[in-house]
Amino acid sequence: MNRTTLHVILYAGFIILLLAGGVTAQDSLNVTMMSRIYAHWLSTEDVAVSGDYAYVASTGLRVIDISDPAHPVEVGYCLTPGFCYDVVVSGEYAYVANNYDGLRIIDVTNPSNPVETGFCDTPGRAHGVDVQGDYAYVSDYNWGMRIIDVSDPANPVEVGHFEHENLEDDVVVSGDYAYLAAWGTGLRIVDISDPTDPMQVGICDTPGWALGVALQGRFAYIADGDNGLRVIDVMDPTNPFEVGSYVFSTSSINAYDVAVSGNHAYVVTGGSGYTWYDGLRVIDISNPSNPDAVGYCQTPNNALGVFISGEHAYVATQCWGLRIINIADPEEPVEISYCHDNGYIYDIAVSGDIACVTDEPAGLRIVDVADPTSPVEMGIYDTPGDSREVAVQDHYAYIAEGNAGMRVVNFFDPANPIEVGSCGAIGDVESVDVSGDYAYTLSQGLYVIDVSDPTNPIRTGYYEGNWYYETDIAVSGDFAYLSVCDGGLQIIDISQPSNPSYIGSCNAGWLRGVAVDGDYAYVTDQDGLIVIDVSDPSAPFQTGFCDLVSCTFKVTVSGSYAYVSAEYGGLRIVDISNPYAPSEEGYYDTPGGALGVTVSGDYIITASNNNLGIYQFSPPNLNITLTPIDPPVQIPANGGSFDFNITLSNGASIPQTFDVWTIVTMPDSTLYGPVLGPINLTLPDTTSIERIRTQNVPGGARSGTYTYMGHVGVYPDGIWDSDCFTFEKLETGDGVPIANWSNSGEPFEMWFTETQEATPSEFGIKSIHPNPFNPTTNIVFSLPVAGLVTLDLFDIAGSRVGVDLASTRIYPPGTHNILFDGSNLPSGIYFARLTAGDYTQTQKLVLLK
Repeated sequence: MNRTTLHVILYAGFIILLLAGGVTAQDSLNVTMMSRIYAHWLSTEDVAVSGDYAYVASTGLRVIDISDPAHPVEVGYCLTPGFCYDVVVSGEYAYVANNYDGLRIIDVTNPSNPVETGFCDTPGRAHGVDVQGDYAYVSDYNWGMRIIDVSDPANPVEVGHFEHENLEDDVVVSGDYAYLAAWGTGLRIVDISDPTDPMQVGICDTPGWALGVALQGRFAYIADGDNGLRVIDVMDPTNPFEVGSYVFSTSSINAYDVAVSGNHAYVVTGGSGYTWYDGLRVIDISNPSNPDAVGYCQTPNNALGVFISGEHAYVATQCWGLRIINIADPEEPVEISYCHDNGYIYDIAVSGDIACVTDEPAGLRIVDVADPTSPVEMGIYDTPGDSREVAVQDHYAYIAEGNAGMRVVNFFDPANPIEVGSCGAIGDVESVDVSGDYAYTLSQGLYVIDVSDPTNPIRTGYYEGNWYYETDIAVSGDFAYLSVCDGGLQIIDISQPSNPSYIGSCNAGWLRGVAVDGDYAYVTDQDGLIVIDVSDPSAPFQTGFCDLVSCTFKVTVSGSYAYVSAEYGGLRIVDISNPYAPSEEGYYDTPGGALGVTVSGDYIITASNNNLGIYQFSPPNLNITLTPIDPPVQIPANGGSFDFNITLSNGASIPQTFDVWTIVTMPDSTLYGPVLGPINLTLPDTTSIERIRTQNVPGGARSGTYTYMGHVGVYPDGIWDSDCFTFEKLETGDGVPIANWSNSGEPFEMWFTETQEATPSEFGIKSIHPNPFNPTTNIVFSLPVAGLVTLDLFDIAGSRVGVDLASTRIYPPGTHNILFDGSNLPSGIYFARLTAGDYTQTQKLVLLK
């Protein structure tokens, strides 16, 4: 059972798992994952045990062979798109609460090869899960409890929900009732005898934060944060009441989860403030009205989840994996083994076919990336500090090692990398770059280090800045470009290495990463990518900005694209061909948080804390053609309309998702619109389609020459292709009076009907994209045979919204696309329901305005 940590999670990673391929599909645009290597644990949230295996909720689901509890061995791993918070095993399946990615159902028939078979997205953040019969019960954080029919594990469907004003973190089901740990409101009891209509029947408030719940007999046991263990009599579900409690003597100890076996409750705890570890506490509950602590086993970090099986407690710890504790004597619990790895993939630099990867605190890993689909670790060097950034030149890696300064590692023999030199630091070395005979590091200022002899690096120059914290450095020619959290972009003249000097700066925000190409510097901040003109280093100025979805981290530039690591926003790719209007053209929601990024040939490599990922970007190959049907187009004075043909072509070998829109350039060169769209579409590979549209021109429009222009790309600034034609608004002439710039014509509903796809093998909603959306999205569904289809939309309360998304009619076999426009609806959660004969499927949509 799960609980939410009340303090900042400190990430670290563990074991070396070399895993390439076998990747769960992630949200992406124009980017494909080729492979990945490593799968560090990072934080471990919960554990369930079934037979000889423990199933650990972490960065994915990990399967541990515990047939010999003294020697646990990880035997299987299933990557999930989100972070796992809770897991329960029932029969041949593991059910995982996957935070923002809802409920994931994983087939564990073969423990060495667990495979996701189905999922059901939820509107909130799935934090807890329990299963009874054909239903899974998901505590969805701020969206209450969701009840999901899992009778068909490949197609789970939500059938009911219970919502209230507080957060939910854990759920246990017994008989006709679900027992919810509901943060600040304690224990809530919900009648689930009718899964489609769950109803709250009882509540018992607790003084702390109810984070975990367990049942035994007539009592519920609540892990209540800093108020310890609460014992609640639930014999009468409509009138639960507290009968006893045990509060820890130290207020900085929080109870996160609880399991009960016999006369003992096993409570896992963690610290807050300066207490960053605790452990397993054993509490005697033979007298429920007077529980008393009898045993304790410390863990190396916060203990977050617990499962009891036989004489062992299996404890999930925040940054130290799975701990196995012998509880044969509850008064003397003793840890007998553990299973975890140790790593945090931080940065990446490439030389030829060799990638140098910093893995804090493991050191430097040398990876052969000659085959992007199958990277192979060649060697590793354990550095003395915490490896952070890395730069390479020839066959040397220069590593920023925190308090251990800068280390130089020779990887000429990839199987046997060896340190050949070092340069101590004053402070904490976070960033490094190398150019020619010099390396440049940041540590309370800029250090210039002579590395003409890599075995004897010598500090030759220093520039002390008047800023608080530097984050990254890029060297180009005679200048070093520093991204400074509180000082923007700082440009330092390094033409005299022994005497670096300030030359210019641009206060561009709270910066994190920097790359330089030609006359421009590209820096990242909390919101996106900033482009700065540095053609005159003494007077740099911002030219453009591209808003990205997440707090960005590092950036590298290759050709006309900037590649940005955006931590938990993944990999973002920005077209910088126009420095005044950079636009995003691709992304991949990487597993793990993308920290470091580099480009090697046709591939992008990311250091994503728990893995190293290799990706390929396929620039959009889309064309738009606008052709007036009866040229020349002339509009009379009181208004009129013209017909035109719009043709869209995808020349790429993969489907392309994009926006299409049209705008009007007025006679005075001002822009008006969009008058059509933006409409978000997905066009299959090597496909062209065309539609005939009608554009109205109002009588109030001034006379003169207009340009009608169509764009495809990412609205409004990401323009991948354009086409246009002109029309004339006359000073005279009669016509049908027109009041506005409305656009109509052949609908954009059935974009996919012209493709030559193979007939699908099953019914179903294939995708909803984009999702979240504003205001339009595409609902793609498949039919193996012709049939009567209804596609409806419901709001979060279950009320049908407006008219059918698509008219109820017979659809031919194939893949079909419906464009849904939510312009007239408020932001919120909606559900699309597809009905085809006896088949029904529901999927969530999120409208964000």
